[in-house]
Amino acid sequence: MLQVLGRLHPVFVHFPIALLLAALVAEFVRRRRVEINDGPSEAGFFCLALGTASALAAAVSGWLFAEHDPPGMPELLLRHRWSGTGAAVAALVTCFSAWRWRRTASAELARPTRIGLVLTALLVGLSGQLGGAMVYGEGFTLEPLRETPNEPAPEKGELSPSAPSASAPEALPTEDAALAVVVPPPAGAAAEPSAAPRPVDYLADVRPVLEQRCFECHGAKKRPKGKLRLSDLAAVLARPPATALIVPGDPEASELLRRITLARDDEDVMPPEDEEPMLAGEVELVRRWIAEGARWEPSTQPLAPPSAVPAEAEFATPRGPELVLSNAQRAARDAALERLRARGAHAQRLAASTEAVEVDLGVLRPPAGDAELALLSGLEPCLVELSLARSAVSDAGLAALTAFGELRRLRLEHTALGDAALAHLAPLARLETLDLFATRVSDAGLAALRPLRALARLYTGETALTPEALDEFARTRADVSVVRGALPDFAPPAAEAR
Repeated sequence: MLQVLGRLHPVFVHFPIALLLAALVAEFVRRRRVEINDGPSEAGFFCLALGTASALAAAVSGWLFAEHDPPGMPELLLRHRWSGTGAAVAALVTCFSAWRWRRTASAELARPTRIGLVLTALLVGLSGQLGGAMVYGEGFTLEPLRETPNEPAPEKGELSPSAPSASAPEALPTEDAALAVVVPPPAGAAAEPSAAPRPVDYLADVRPVLEQRCFECHGAKKRPKGKLRLSDLAAVLARPPATALIVPGDPEASELLRRITLARDDEDVMPPEDEEPMLAGEVELVRRWIAEGARWEPSTQPLAPPSAVPAEAEFATPRGPELVLSNAQRAARDAALERLRARGAHAQRLAASTEAVEVDLGVLRPPAGDAELALLSGLEPCLVELSLARSAVSDAGLAALTAFGELRRLRLEHTALGDAALAHLAPLARLETLDLFATRVSDAGLAALRPLRALARLYTGETALTPEALDEFARTRADVSVVRGALPDFAPPAAEAR
């Protein structure tokens, strides 16, 4: 029963927020002809009394809630609990002062009562802001102001790739052209024979879709919605059958597929009705991936250069590098992961079967800068995936990545990085995927990418890169799949994709 009372906290907490703020407003907008000796505002005192009672109920239920259902963020929880308790105590003291002022009509009690009302309102606001941060993540309120405005408004009559058409039907879109446009093969190039569909690769195909559509609510944030963290796929697949989200080999029994294929007006549809729906190609990718067994752990085979891997076998199984670390390197890696998590970054091993590590600094608020790159120290022999999306890293700061020779996938989208930054990527001999969407890269920067022999995928949407420069790059690097978009290339990056 105590746990049930604790879970009523979200119900109780909204009453004091409204009532105590209403008490403050009622007292300070009272009619001028009402004398201070007449006591407090009648409406204000009524709201204050009810607000105080509900604030005490919210404080008690909040402590029970924290005791039985701790959210896993002790520092933020501590500040929220004590600010809420302070608001309840301040309301109680203020209510007592207002009651005495009302009974004695003593003008001396007007000042402390009004100061108490202001202090109570401030504590209510602070506690509410901290509670919101526990649900949506720290910095949520001001996050839109920190976004990089790199996406220009679409021309009249042109569909934006990030927004659905107002006149589009509610059914799943079938046009995948909004996702990405692959650079056509050079003129005169021989057409490649059609190949059977390759198996779906989680890291290359499915995870980018989940990042784009799902991770904002169900990603690495401290308190994901519904306590569902799709970025931790091991935990998702380990769910018991009764609550299974993904049933490997059986798409129709998988709750994830059911949610993303519901009608747009269904209250359970994902993404929600007010967000852009998944495209048909994305849904089909998820369906195929589940039908093929929902494989996700990288293999223990070493990665060969793209040119050495047959096109029909390149995506036969999810891939991952075979890394062997010494005890000292493993200790340094674990210490680095702890530092990154403490700072709020997403940092973990790709799977229990590999030493490879992935890090996402793009989730940090305020955005990560050059200083945060120092937190990667210790991951030099094992960092294979890094996201700096929407970060504030500078061109010069990117030089810190030259020591990470195992890096395979680098996301730089929605940053202010330009051509000078690409010059620092030359030592990354194993880099396979580079996302430059919505950066300041221009034609001059492509020269720095030609020596990257392992490069297989390049995303170039919303940059200053011209079609002519991309065509020239395609002629000199026919092994690279160039995508003018930010979403994953659904075709393999080998010759068959061209």
